Amino acid sequence: MSDPVRVALVVEGPTDVVVLRAAIGALLENREFEVTALQPELSNALEPHTGGGWTAIYLWCRQMLNQAGGLAQTNSLFKTFDLLVLQVDADVAGKRYTDDSRIQNPPDDLPLKECPCPPPNATTDALRRVILGWLDESSLPARTVLSTPSKSTETWVLAALFLNDGTPSTVELECQTNIEAILQNKPLDQRLIRSGHKQIKAYRERESVLRIAWPKVRAKCSEAERFSQDFLAAWTAVLLAR
Repeated sequence: MSDPVRVALVVEGPTDVVVLRAAIGALLENREFEVTALQPELSNALEPHTGGGWTAIYLWCRQMLNQAGGLAQTNSLFKTFDLLVLQVDADVAGKRYTDDSRIQNPPDDLPLKECPCPPPNATTDALRRVILGWLDESSLPARTVLSTPSKSTETWVLAALFLNDGTPSTVELECQTNIEAILQNKPLDQRLIRSGHKQIKAYRERESVLRIAWPKVRAKCSEAERFSQDFLAAWTAVLLAR
C-alpha cells in the first residue's frame, strides 16, 4: 500500500482548511492523504491555537525563511511533507501591512493597483507575485502550490453548494464582492455564516458535499481550476522524483 500523500496547509483560517481538504480529496481521488495545518495551528476540533488572517501567512513565510537560512525550498518541512499549499484570498490585494502591528519594515507591494474583474486573474496574477516576494523567490519553489480564490474561498463554497438555487449570476461569480453576504442570508439550516462569523461545524458537515462537487467548482471558477492543475502537477513531480 502506498504511503499517504502528506500535505501541509498555510491558510487564512480553519474554514479554508475544510474547503482545501475537500478539494485535495477530490483531486487525489482514491489515494490516501493527510492534511496538516501549519498556519493557523488547529486543535482536533479545528479551533485555532494561533491567529489567522493574511498577515499571519506573511509572518509565517518570513519566519520560515529565517529557519531555512534564506531559501524556502531548503526548509526542513519538506522532509515531513510532500506538498505545501499557501492560500491567500484575492481580496488581500486591497489590504495594507499596517493592518497588523506585528509587521515591522513591511514591503511596499500592497495595496495593489485596482484591476478590472473580469478577468479574475488580473488581480490574482499580481497577488501571486506579492506572495513570491514574501518567500524571497521569483518563481514558485518546488512542491509548493498557491491557492488564490477570487474574491475569497467562499466563492468556491457558493459554486459547490448553491449555484442552482437562484443565486444572482448577473456578475461573473469570481468577481462578486458580496459572496459572504449571500451565504449569510441563506435559510437557517443552510447557513454557513452567522452574524459575520463562519461556522466551522457547518463547513465540516458539508465537506463531503464540497468534495463531490469539486468538478463543478473547477468548471465555474478559474482559480479553482488553476489550483487543481497546479496541485496535480506538483504531485506528479513529487512522484517522478521518487
